Amino acid sequence: MRKLKSNFERFYFWLKAYKSWSFYKTWIFWASFYGVVIFLYNLAFIFIDPEKKVLLTSNELGDFLAGVFAPLAFLFLYLGYRQQGEEMKQNTAALKLQAQELKHSVDEQRRLIQLHEKEQEEKHFQVLPDFRKTKENVKKYQIQSPIVDEDEKIIGTEVEKYLRVSFTFVNYGEVAKNVLVKSFEDEFYVRQSMYKINYEEPLDISFELNEQIMEKLGVGAEYYNTLILTFTNLYGKAYTKYIHYTLSGSYEPEFNDVFFSLSVFIKD
Repeated sequence: MRKLKSNFERFYFWLKAYKSWSFYKTWIFWASFYGVVIFLYNLAFIFIDPEKKVLLTSNELGDFLAGVFAPLAFLFLYLGYRQQGEEMKQNTAALKLQAQELKHSVDEQRRLIQLHEKEQEEKHFQVLPDFRKTKENVKKYQIQSPIVDEDEKIIGTEVEKYLRVSFTFVNYGEVAKNVLVKSFEDEFYVRQSMYKINYEEPLDISFELNEQIMEKLGVGAEYYNTLILTFTNLYGKAYTKYIHYTLSGSYEPEFNDVFFSLSVFIKD
């Protein structure tokens, strides 16, 4: 059984090698074939019966050679067609193989890019700053300003009321650089900056609101606004967070005064 299998493999290898050998395309084959035809023609002319020996005219010789080579020409065309078909199959297989290799290369590049992005995310995550609110406070105060006449004499005082809003965030992550807090709207200008905030260092934010807002809060209205917090990590990656705060007020008849409350939270 093993010997039969070995013989079959040798026969298959010989057949495959035979198919891949385009012998009819070599000049040696056609020169040898032409020589054999001429040799057979002369041999037949020598051994034929002398009484029947007749030389062919040029036209007859041409017709004879045409009759001999015409089937061979068609055979050559057929073999060329088959060879062309085999080459097309080989080219198609080669193109498919190249397409598969290209696909594998693209998949590998995509995998490497994803791996690089994941490594970068882990790298930045390890040095991510983490701001958490620890304090919030709202307090009203007033400033008395003198009122002067044309002669610059003080004729009275003017009281200006303000509401001071303050809150603190502490960095419980890695160092934050280029820290900037600014107002989201231009209604009230807020801008505070720090070059660097290390671990467990505070970020104190404070600003004032005017008397008009205080009056609205005193009649039950609420005031919403947003601050923008931007910073970079140790490797320079930029982050943006939004600080939302809400102010509300309630009138207490017992004290004949308005008390204010503040709510602050931060999110991406």
